[in-house]
Amino acid sequence: MAPVQGFWGQPTSTLDWCESNYDVNSYIAEFWNTLSNLSMIVPPLYGIYESCRNQFEVRFTVCFALLIVVGCGSWAFHMTLLYEMQLTDELPMIFCSCFLLYCLADIQHMQTQSHLNWLSVSLVIYSLIFTLSYLLYPNPLLHQAIYGLTTIIITALDVRLVRTQTDRQLWRLFYGGMVCYSTAFLLWNVDNHMCLPISRLRASLPPLLRPLTQLHAWWHLLAGYASYMHILFCMKIWYNLRQQKAHLTLGKLGLTIRRPEVATNGCKNGHHKTR
Repeated sequence: MAPVQGFWGQPTSTLDWCESNYDVNSYIAEFWNTLSNLSMIVPPLYGIYESCRNQFEVRFTVCFALLIVVGCGSWAFHMTLLYEMQLTDELPMIFCSCFLLYCLADIQHMQTQSHLNWLSVSLVIYSLIFTLSYLLYPNPLLHQAIYGLTTIIITALDVRLVRTQTDRQLWRLFYGGMVCYSTAFLLWNVDNHMCLPISRLRASLPPLLRPLTQLHAWWHLLAGYASYMHILFCMKIWYNLRQQKAHLTLGKLGLTIRRPEVATNGCKNGHHKTR
């Protein structure tokens, strides 16, 4: 939408979404696009709590923490529409995706037991090259292309893994995450390419219904929770392949994975080691 002067000044970001700037609050440039990032903050916070409580591998805590970093960066970006804050959104998306790719590859035994190997080094180099390229050539299409490529590779690895499993809970996580993310991607595209008719529709609706037309906010909500579900998927298959019980269940704040044989004494006893 056309930039409007607010608390954070004139927007300097290379992107400005379909939500009207400072329409709800003079301190938040895109109110609904900002608030919707809670789906990338609250669920992974709960995931860290459950991971600690069930003594899961540290890598899954790192996955949840990286998702929170993405959510906080996206919050800062949409709240300010400043270029510096845009980077705190877009760069962590690539870093988080690369770490998930590392975890999936490890599950499939695509790397050695060494922590410093060709895959980890390659992903670090991949992230650094993208970061430098994006700083020198800040075109959003570059970020979208790299993020899209990484997502396609992750999805291919997911399909390869899940096809070897008969666990119904694992398949539910896979299909649920795919539906959420595919729907989010569809809404993201509609918001990008049909902003004018969406804005007209929004203006014709009663105020209480207008937030429902904020499709980029729906992208955050659905893609954020799909990412959380994907981490649960990784956790479930990790312990399945090691023949250790880990059940998908409904906790106080939504879906979670729990290990019934592990005493829930919190993080003070350390994370369970599987190797």
